[in-house]
Amino acid sequence: MSLPSTPSRATPVPGVGHIQPGYHSPPLPNPLPHRSPSSNSSPPARIGLLSSPLEASRTLIPTSLGLGQGNQPHLVSLVLQSKKALQHGEQLCARAHTESNASAQAAVDILTLDAKVKWLVEAVVEQLKVSFLAIATSVWVLKVVFQLAAGVAKRIEEKRAHIQKEVDVRF
Repeated sequence: MSLPSTPSRATPVPGVGHIQPGYHSPPLPNPLPHRSPSSNSSPPARIGLLSSPLEASRTLIPTSLGLGQGNQPHLVSLVLQSKKALQHGEQLCARAHTESNASAQAAVDILTLDAKVKWLVEAVVEQLKVSFLAIATSVWVLKVVFQLAAGVAKRIEEKRAHIQKEVDVRF
């Protein structure tokens, strides 16, 4: 079957379910014999579970469309390609699942590390506050001690000056 060189419209490809541009399908023959409403024959048998994709292709594709026995190697090739594509997709999904789990674990590890860092920073800040308070207290105590020492030195100087005057008066 050859495709037209200038597609005028897109029509559904029989049995595929999507539209292929430029493909014009011929009218499909009815695979079931024509029955009159008064026929008492039993309904056609349904196709059950098929054992392989090859059996499905043999059973589901009518030979009257030119897709029967002569094109089976092509169908086998397509089935094998589909199988490989499915396996590749499954591998990609498995890898994506593994990577997703690894990413989630890395996120948990990062959040745990972040919490530890915050806890350490808060502890260091508290320790610095305590150290600053201790230093401030020490500075205040030293200031008071210096003031007391200055007061004692002043009194000692006053006493020395007073004693010096008494000594000078006596001699």
